[in-house]
Amino acid sequence: MIAIQSTTKKAVVAGAASLGAAIGAFWVSVIGAALNGGIAFSKVWNALIYITCPVIMIIWLNALLVPICNGLLYGSISYLLLRSRKPT
Repeated sequence: MIAIQSTTKKAVVAGAASLGAAIGAFWVSVIGAALNGGIAFSKVWNALIYITCPVIMIIWLNALLVPICNGLLYGSISYLLLRSRKPT
């Protein structure tokens, strides 16, 4: 029973990290396309970008580091949440 829970936790953390990396890659490509087209985002879009991909403020548009760091952030958050939960 313990091995199943451990495998499930690993899958959740890996899924969260993959989701974070995908979101980071998505925003890098959207912002890159917008900058090339001369388009400026509204305050609502900026807030959405910074909430879903907070590392983009630090690294800005490094196409490789933003998805990696965002994936690490999402994976770390899910790991800490799973670790802090009491087993039922």
